[in-house]
Amino acid sequence: MEEMFLSLDERIDRLAKMTYSDIYREMDRLVEEYSKKELYPKLIVRLSALSTKLRRAAIYGLARVGGEDAAIHLMQQLQSSKKGIRQEVLRALGEIGGEKVEQVLIQVMSYKDWFARETAGKALAELGSPKALPTLINTLFNDRSNKVRKAAAIAIKKILEKYGGEPVQKLNDFLEPYRDKPGYRSFKMLEASLVLETCDNVIENVELST
Repeated sequence: MEEMFLSLDERIDRLAKMTYSDIYREMDRLVEEYSKKELYPKLIVRLSALSTKLRRAAIYGLARVGGEDAAIHLMQQLQSSKKGIRQEVLRALGEIGGEKVEQVLIQVMSYKDWFARETAGKALAELGSPKALPTLINTLFNDRSNKVRKAAAIAIKKILEKYGGEPVQKLNDFLEPYRDKPGYRSFKMLEASLVLETCDNVIENVELST
């Protein structure tokens, strides 16, 4: 009965005092009860809240109602010092999907924060688009962080598995359009078999060192 007398702003703000499981349940209710036009701008505002719980609630809600339009706002949250917020964002981006989200995640692969790069690589693996392969291959061979390289290696293998067929031939097919493009000089002589062998080596070596 209390909810009948609370405004939408009040119902959102009280999420800061709930447990995360209750936050998600309540946000699901708000998504059912209010239109995107009503809810979306209020969630965008809460991305700047001091409360970590409120920011994560807003991120979760935007994944439900925001669609690809929310991707640029969520990308900014990947620079947060709070690990939980970054994880919430990547789950949200993975749920939203789409070309805009993929573009956001590819941009994140060049961030200074290794954790953001690693989690973006994991999210790209879940999206499974071959358009991410050039970025992931560059990451595999050039990133300074072994954990990021492992995430890229796993993503490459998952994307190829999604499309089936013989992995070396499939990767060659995906790489062919890039071999003569400016900015992809290193792909000119790159053998698909070497990429896949490097993927296996990176995954094995990182697992042995942890």
